[in-house]
Amino acid sequence: MPKRKAASAEPTKKKQKVEKTKNATKKTPSLTKSPTTFQDQILAILAEADKPLGLPSIKKQLIAQFDRKDSAAFRKHVTAALKALTVAGRSDFQVVGGSYCGGPESKAGRNLKAAKDKKVSDKVERQERIDAGQVQCPWCTVWNESVGTFRYHKSRHDVYKCPDCSKTFFGCLDVWPGEWHQDTELYY
Repeated sequence: MPKRKAASAEPTKKKQKVEKTKNATKKTPSLTKSPTTFQDQILAILAEADKPLGLPSIKKQLIAQFDRKDSAAFRKHVTAALKALTVAGRSDFQVVGGSYCGGPESKAGRNLKAAKDKKVSDKVERQERIDAGQVQCPWCTVWNESVGTFRYHKSRHDVYKCPDCSKTFFGCLDVWPGEWHQDTELYY
């Protein structure tokens, strides 16, 4: 009877290939480390968001991304984590109205700042146009350059007829549109 060969300490080529593929699919611990606490998971969600998220959206994301189960305890922990983040005063967390975002340096924070800056510049531009004597039609939103050509006075109101859409509207030059003025009884 032939003798069996003793098992060698060296792995065969087939075993080496299997070990290489196993090692290749393993990621380093720093790449696979996902947030474990509610606060860390909420911060991770808010860092990726393009706009501020409310409490229901955050809960949905926690359930979808981190396989959390919706329960009374889950809702209690999420609310407590959000309160703790609000009180902590972190730079990567910001409360905007009733919503939350990942701070001023996140995508949502930058989008909010851009929208606020645009709103301020639009308000300044609007006031400059009003000071120049222009009126904006509330229906077609076109600024009409020459107010004197289509403005006439009726009773105690300034009545305007838009040359673009042919609609008539009421207002006052110093307060416009739809804001109450002591001499104006109708808005438009």
